[in-house]
Amino acid sequence: MDSKLLQYMSKYIRQLTKLIGLGKELSSEYLISERRANYAAEDYQGIDYDTYFEPLSYSDLALKSLKWRTQCRSLLHLLPIQNTVYKELLDLLAESSKNKRFSGIQLQEITIKLDALLEDYQDGLLDSMILTIEGESSLNYVEQAKEFFDQEYYGAAGLIAVSALEGFLKSISKSMLEESINDGIKGISNAEEKEDKTVLTKLANQLKCQNYIDKKTASKIREWAKLRNKLAHGDLNISKDLVRELIIEIDNFISSRISHI
Repeated sequence: MDSKLLQYMSKYIRQLTKLIGLGKELSSEYLISERRANYAAEDYQGIDYDTYFEPLSYSDLALKSLKWRTQCRSLLHLLPIQNTVYKELLDLLAESSKNKRFSGIQLQEITIKLDALLEDYQDGLLDSMILTIEGESSLNYVEQAKEFFDQEYYGAAGLIAVSALEGFLKSISKSMLEESINDGIKGISNAEEKEDKTVLTKLANQLKCQNYIDKKTASKIREWAKLRNKLAHGDLNISKDLVRELIIEIDNFISSRISHI
């Protein structure tokens, strides 16, 4: 996957880890302060959190909590969680910022959900999210290809679409194998496949060996690679209908793969 994107995501994960640790400290301090200030009785679970009084004696703690919640919201907006269950974290944090009566239990709930998010990242959700981001980025390039096509720049449109596909397949390849495509493809015995040295063809062969795509799809990608080479060399015999079909097929391919990440 893209090294810069991975670097940014790793930075975000470090920040998330830091905020989780701080959230655990703050929630513990909150719960102790609430118990001391609001009730000396043992019936801790019987408190009505809508009516209890937050004393001024720990307003500094409340300010720390507000800063922590703001930092959490800022970080979560940078993470691709919109289509996951973790989107509710943003709703919880937004609601808590409006509510002056913020409790230790609420803070603890948010911290626990942040911790769950971190565990999911560590279990591979991070890779999936990065691939989704890169897939969406590739689709943005496909949209540019469509715009070039509409402006009758058919050659440029085709080249942009295939380049978008190549970038997406590189991301998939790097997520599945430790070795880069530049190190060569192992386990390919078909002499005809070895003759074509384009990166896109190598990617197709590699991903077919890894069962990410089937033989028919690999063959189609090799066709797209050949068409890209013709476009790059200014072949005037390629019709606009063929380029239109190329763009549509690449758009459908990337979209379908993103939906299964």
